[in-house]
Amino acid sequence: VRADCGGSTSTWTGPYSFTTTIACPAPLGLTANNITATSANLAWTDSAGVSLWDIEWDIAGFTQGAGTMIPGTSTNPHNLTGLTASTSYEFYVRADCSGSGTSIWVGPFSFTTPCVAPIISSFPFTENFDGETIPELPCGGQFLMTTMTIDNGLQVHLHHFLGLTVYI
Repeated sequence: VRADCGGSTSTWTGPYSFTTTIACPAPLGLTANNITATSANLAWTDSAGVSLWDIEWDIAGFTQGAGTMIPGTSTNPHNLTGLTASTSYEFYVRADCSGSGTSIWVGPFSFTTPCVAPIISSFPFTENFDGETIPELPCGGQFLMTTMTIDNGLQVHLHHFLGLTVYI
């Protein structure tokens, strides 16, 4: 350190050491759990001992600052609703330390809502998927059909669709 007196300077003194502190530490460990087709719990670890956070979320790939803001939530985990099935989302979180300002944003953390298989309530049900391509098939077209013949020539058709086996 030395003084600058507008034309003359003092000699250097020191060295001196010091440590700066972060006025508002950022949250850690972002995660999403209890994810359904239309909701998810957004959670994080509080590293500042605060009780307010800001969340910004939207469809994966959004530009931060252009997402949906949830200012000043006191809920951790925060239940996010109104989501769309089979969609990837991202979110950021920052701590709100009141008089000490806000932390830096942390994230993005990504999660994907599961698809919802169509409900078949009318029988017999027939779908041949003619003219369909994978993106248009329900839930990405995860479909498998097997036919087996059992006693007396009776045929059983096993349709496996998104983890659900339907016996027809």
